[in-house]
Amino acid sequence: MIHVPLDSDFKPNMEKYRQAITPQTILLLGSAPQYCHGVVDPIEAIGKLAEERGIPFHVDACFGGFMLPWVEKLGYPVPKFDFRVPAVSSISADVHKYGYGLKVSWDDVVVPVPTLGG
Repeated sequence: MIHVPLDSDFKPNMEKYRQAITPQTILLLGSAPQYCHGVVDPIEAIGKLAEERGIPFHVDACFGGFMLPWVEKLGYPVPKFDFRVPAVSSISADVHKYGYGLKVSWDDVVVPVPTLGG
């Protein structure tokens, strides 16, 4: 994992972001928004880098995935952060936050695995 310096607005420095991409880079990442400052990374700009390089792009919208659509619906300006950005290949959203779903860990998940013994 490579950490990219932030500008004074707490968003990644996009020139440094671009420079951090190497032939070994397997994924680009952006947050929408990052917790706890509520800053939405420049998802469209990161998406352009992903398209240029042919690299998958994940958006961490664990908090914003449930909040931002409603903020946008209320008429506030919200930058594109989701699959409306063509290069976004995956988005995470934590249903245990504002989606009011259960929070489970892999220790809580029981997966039946058939064995030779039945």
